[in-house]
Amino acid sequence: SPTQGDDYLRAQAAFIRQTYDSVAELPDTTTATKGAGRIGFNYALAYAAGTIGKWLQDLATSAGAAFIGFSNAVLYAAGTVGKSLQDRAVSVTDAPYLADNTGVVDASTAFQAALSAFKNVVIPPGIYKIGTSLTMIDGQTLPGLGRPQLVAVTAGQHILSASAKSNVSVFGVRFKGLNSGTAPLSSIGGFASTSTGLLTIVAGSDIRVEECEFDTFYNGCSVINCDRVWVEKNRITNWLVYGVLASLSKRFNIDHNDIKGCNQSGAVSAYGISATGDENGANIQTVNSISFNNIANIPSWDGIMTHDVSGLRVIGNDIRDVRIGLDIGHVLSTNFVRDVVIGLNYIESTATNTWGATPALHGGILVTGFDGTHQVDGLIVQGNEVKNFFTTAAMVLTGNAANIAVGYTNRAVISGNRVRNTGTINAAPGIYVIGQNDGVVVQGNSLEGAMTPGAVRFANVIADSAVIAGNTIKQTTTSDPAVQITGSTVTSLAVDANAHNSTIPFVQSTSTLTQANSGVFTATLTGCATSPTANCQW
Repeated sequence: SPTQGDDYLRAQAAFIRQTYDSVAELPDTTTATKGAGRIGFNYALAYAAGTIGKWLQDLATSAGAAFIGFSNAVLYAAGTVGKSLQDRAVSVTDAPYLADNTGVVDASTAFQAALSAFKNVVIPPGIYKIGTSLTMIDGQTLPGLGRPQLVAVTAGQHILSASAKSNVSVFGVRFKGLNSGTAPLSSIGGFASTSTGLLTIVAGSDIRVEECEFDTFYNGCSVINCDRVWVEKNRITNWLVYGVLASLSKRFNIDHNDIKGCNQSGAVSAYGISATGDENGANIQTVNSISFNNIANIPSWDGIMTHDVSGLRVIGNDIRDVRIGLDIGHVLSTNFVRDVVIGLNYIESTATNTWGATPALHGGILVTGFDGTHQVDGLIVQGNEVKNFFTTAAMVLTGNAANIAVGYTNRAVISGNRVRNTGTINAAPGIYVIGQNDGVVVQGNSLEGAMTPGAVRFANVIADSAVIAGNTIKQTTTSDPAVQITGSTVTSLAVDANAHNSTIPFVQSTSTLTQANSGVFTATLTGCATSPTANCQW
């Protein structure tokens, strides 16, 4: 009786639990109906019960045949009692949904009914055919038990999306499309349909996608224009353009994912992980991470690419079989890139030339600002290993080809990196610094291979100060310079203590270089005193 106290009701609930083994054994009453494996209370009782809502919450603690709860209609209409029960978990294979988990019957209608009614929807093991794309509600958690697989029925059809929702989480679910070559059919949240993934979440906040799998679709997982994002411990295979796309998202963590096996071929771009920012559009990005991912088999283009993203940490990734390892750029003059850290990544080149004779970029790490007045402000490139670049025959290169290339930065530190087994294609330097680069430091790096016209090369650099010091350089051809500077103006330059096997420790052309006040040059000076003084010119 709803007129009796909560203690009495709880006692009755405990008595029912102890006395009856299943819902089917519960006694009939005038206010309850029995059937389909549950007791369903009618609307009048649910609405009027008052304190009985607490008792029902305590009682409805198990799923399956022993579940006691409201029907969907009651959940929508019952007020606070319905809301409290909506927060409880439901299985898509339980009544009244009864989604087929054998992969024979389309389960999308049953799925959507559960997703629309409950915030916590459990997917039991099995294969579920999804003929109509599914949508999520606010605050929804969708866990998979035993790695269930959701399979798209139509090529180009995404499986699950959420638009302008918060606190959305998907765990342990396998998503599978029909093929990767068909462009997505749906635009979600006003973004281009080509940005849609098997799972797509746009304009949301507090988004978690963890321990899922994405296979055989144009894009794997897309989380666009969201705030506070965790895309972690997922496996992505057989995609065409984007493994993970995080355009316009901020405070994102794309970490510990396994992204391997891009299906792109030919002279076309593809990406393991891609993100773009837009601070100028009031989307200010800070505290972003792309770290500890395993990325492989993208011979046509980038392991990781970001444009106009600030506060970025790219740490500890293992990237193999790529044309470009990291491409971190500032592509719009109206935007900003600040505070970027690239550290402890392993990057290995592809040995496949998918572009043929078509010119394209190639290199391990590329970081570039827009121009001399729109620089990457604050950059650390430290402790990375770059291997086997410029060794694939017949590649035709364009742009600033280098194992590590840095252009248009303010106060960049390039330190403790290892470049090895670099080849002769395009005569690429080990570390290449281009354009306006105030306060650049190239220090303590280990460079090994065929690096011409210099293992460390400055070209057209304008800088108030620069340091090239303490690097270990082993040239395949000893007549190739250790350090080469051309067309540059550096107000205060220190070149010191580079250990090398080159017969040309230092060479410069058409440059104005002024000695740092406390610098010690290992290069041969021309037209200066034996012991050079400050402001000595080469």
